[in-house]
Amino acid sequence: ELCLNSLFTISIGSSIAAESLILGVPHVLIGNQSWYNKFPGYLKCSDENYIKFIEDILDNKEQLSKRISFESKEYAVATQLFLKVIGNRIKITILGSYPTPDNFKPGIE
Repeated sequence: ELCLNSLFTISIGSSIAAESLILGVPHVLIGNQSWYNKFPGYLKCSDENYIKFIEDILDNKEQLSKRISFESKEYAVATQLFLKVIGNRIKITILGSYPTPDNFKPGIE
């Protein structure tokens, strides 16, 4: 409900990124520390310029009106399904990093 009532959402790679795209709400993805950075559909900016980036969006809201592609929504849904299936089997990692092959060891069911 919060996404649907938002002009856009912002994160460094939280699940709100995918949830926003699924609902058709633009998402500003700050930095490249999350796996979402490699997927289409996000408005991407660096850690250094995110405040300016957001100010520019607020000054030019029409850039948000571009339609989020069906492909972007498909990727977003797939990421959430993946996390639902293996999420509780990922070891804790340093804040701001995502599991890597050395710390991602899914269990066998």
